[in-house]
Amino acid sequence: MRIALPAAFLLALCCSLGGARAAAPAPEVYLVFFPFNGAAITPVGAKVLDKVAADFRRSKSSAIGIRGYSDLVGPDAYNLKLSQARANAVKNYLIARGIKPGALRTEWFGKRNPRIATADGVRNDQNRRSEIVLRR
Repeated sequence: MRIALPAAFLLALCCSLGGARAAAPAPEVYLVFFPFNGAAITPVGAKVLDKVAADFRRSKSSAIGIRGYSDLVGPDAYNLKLSQARANAVKNYLIARGIKPGALRTEWFGKRNPRIATADGVRNDQNRRSEIVLRR
């Protein structure tokens, strides 16, 4: 005779015996998109960042990671500076909303790591972005 045990019970039993632990939930990634050749926060981006600030205050997170990107149009050096400007625009917005500068970590990648794969020189608004992650 076989007895079926619920998966939650088996996971709890496994973890209590020192077995594999359940993976922590993946952090939520917030996206802010930018106009072509720009780093200004749009009204839609402002709503996203207001939610980031509110969620950070409610969470147990200790830092906010901000990653800036560009699309694949233009020289690499220019796009690296543009992605830096986008990450800094997000950072400055969050500071203006009361987030301490020491909690903000910025990185920028230029054309690297596009959200949507395109050929070089192709405009794509999904690639002109900053990704914001609450870190524990």
